[in-house]
Parts: sequence; structure tokens; C-alpha cells
Amino acid sequence: MPLRKIRWGLLLTLVLGGHGLASANKALEHSFFLRANASPENNPQYSKVKAYRKNPALLEKAKILYLLGQIQQSPFLFERNGTTYTGPKAAAHLRMKYGYAKNRISTAEQFIHFIAAGSLTTGKPYYIIDEQGTKHPSLDVLENELALLEENLEDGQSIQTNPKT
Repeated sequence: MPLRKIRWGLLLTLVLGGHGLASANKALEHSFFLRANASPENNPQYSKVKAYRKNPALLEKAKILYLLGQIQQSPFLFERNGTTYTGPKAAAHLRMKYGYAKNRISTAEQFIHFIAAGSLTTGKPYYIIDEQGTKHPSLDVLENELALLEENLEDGQSIQTNPKT
């Protein structure tokens, strides 16, 4: 069995074996998001997320596309293996990774953990760097983004973020 398949299986077991997305309230307590004062409705993918609420498989794919849109539109830098990239370049890289693994990724949470949190090759986490130069683990930031989106879908109302960046 190739090493990648073994590593993927081990990672899948570790993450899904009890370590899931934090509750929406806990995630939203963390004050850093990809775009200041941005409501989910400002992302072009949001309408697809809303439209697919009754179809779980399509809903999860729409959430992944929404997260990729948030990354692409973000003004912050993204650090991958010690090199920084703009939002559009980071989103392109994650789209490429997702393209290779999309048959094994069925939820936005899995996308965050297996694609967007770090490098499976080097084991290094990815970071989002704010305008003050503070590094935020992409895992935490994307969980916040997903929690904000899901809370917005539940409430049916616009939720504004006001990060302390």
C-alpha cells in the first residue's frame, strides 16, 4: 500500500475518531476571520449553500466552495511550508489539493482538516497572517468561517464579523 494511502487513512482515523468541529459558539468566540466585517452573503458561493440546504451532499460541496471563496477574497497572506502567498494563490493551491482528494472528502470539516489545515507531505500547518503579522492557524480560522456560515444558515439572518485584527 502506498505511503500516501496509509498516511491518509491514519489522518482520517485520528480526525474523525472524536475530534470534530468545535461548537459554533466556541468557534465564533475566536475573533479572527478571513475578511473584516464580512457577512456570508458577500461571498458569491453563499447562494449555492442556501439553495442546497436540503441536499446534504451538495450542501457540503457548496460549503467547501464557499470556504475557497473566502480564502480567495481574503486580503491576508497565507503561509504554506514557510512561503507566503496571496489569497488567490492559496485558494488555487487548495483547489488543486481538493481536486486530487475530492473522492475522499465528503464534508467541509474534512476539507478543513485534510486539505486546508496543513501539508500532508511536510506535516507543517498552514497559517493565515493578518496585517499586524500575527500568524493564525488556518485550521482555527476556517473552523470559525464554517461555524459562522452554519450559524447564519440556521438563523437565516446575516451575521457580521468584527475581528480584532
